[in-house]
Amino acid sequence: MKTILQKLAWVPFFILIISCQQNDLYDEIYRSYNPIHNFDASDTTGDRVTGAYNGVPFCYINAKGADAPDPASFPTGFDNSSKLFTGKFFISETVVTNELFRVVYQWAYDNKKFNSDNSGATNGVGNLDANYGGNGLIQFAGSKVSFDTTNKVFKVESGFEKHPVVNVTGYGAIMFCNWLTEMTGGNEDDMVYTGMDETSWSVSGPNADTLKRGYRLPADDEWEYAARYICKDPPAPQSPPTYVVPINGYWWTEGNCLSGSETRYDASDSTYNDAVAVYGEYWNGSPTGVSSLAAVGSKRPNQLGIYDMSGNVWELCCDYGAVFRLPMRGGSYQSIIDRLRVGDGSDIYSPPSYKLLDEHDVYTGFRVCKTK
Repeated sequence: MKTILQKLAWVPFFILIISCQQNDLYDEIYRSYNPIHNFDASDTTGDRVTGAYNGVPFCYINAKGADAPDPASFPTGFDNSSKLFTGKFFISETVVTNELFRVVYQWAYDNKKFNSDNSGATNGVGNLDANYGGNGLIQFAGSKVSFDTTNKVFKVESGFEKHPVVNVTGYGAIMFCNWLTEMTGGNEDDMVYTGMDETSWSVSGPNADTLKRGYRLPADDEWEYAARYICKDPPAPQSPPTYVVPINGYWWTEGNCLSGSETRYDASDSTYNDAVAVYGEYWNGSPTGVSSLAAVGSKRPNQLGIYDMSGNVWELCCDYGAVFRLPMRGGSYQSIIDRLRVGDGSDIYSPPSYKLLDEHDVYTGFRVCKTK
């Protein structure tokens, strides 16, 4: 191994990352993983916290830093009713990709989180699926992720490394967050989700403590805050444009707009909407020609620097209330454009869309969040 690394010492870093994803060198490098994110260095809204997990670049945005309104009244729903939000948090720049999912689940396998190599086992992974505590985490059919039962490694179909991971259940997203927390040096005291073990889950669903500093799914309010926030200064020097809402001296995306767009969803000119979102149909019923998922970050980010908050895949969030629920936000590549609006999904403004913990499909993914 030392000889191989010596021969590769002259190769530029970005080429090394690509090669690592395509051969056994990748597996050996990531097993000596060292985290390089520094969340403590950021306290300004919009800061980009760069880093990688085992050679896979994955970055975060400070969605609400010390300079943001605190307490913050921000608009929600289609009528932009003011809502109070006080928490500070980071949110991932993109949804979780196939390559990052592979890294975390391989770490889990190598660290004995699975005790069987059979599909359908109470706590195992095989050629069909992965399970933990008797509940499914991911179905490989329809996904670009698979498990090689001979070599005992998770794999990603070539060319789809940077596409969103799909066919992951709520259980699978939760365990991804817990295992990512542990993989990066955390322990059980840092894990947001509890109430599950290798043999069973709590009947009422997992418990969640969002004050812990581990990785987790974004709360519904956090998702909408990050999808809407623009800046403290007006985005135009003249009269404010129609796509923004002023509240508490700050500017926010209007509820009938896509995240990052500069027009309403039903504008006659779709240029701005097309620039920020991958979706299937215009508001007037005309198809866009989109028929499949796109790589993350293939469109322009919103004003905070977050990609794909409208379109590409539905995103699992958490309703951290008395009942553990998984709201879905943002729409997918098959959605009509009105489902991509930042105001869509609130209980009182439109019929909410929820996923059960054991549901999965090829239109839904997730991004991760972290309490500041």
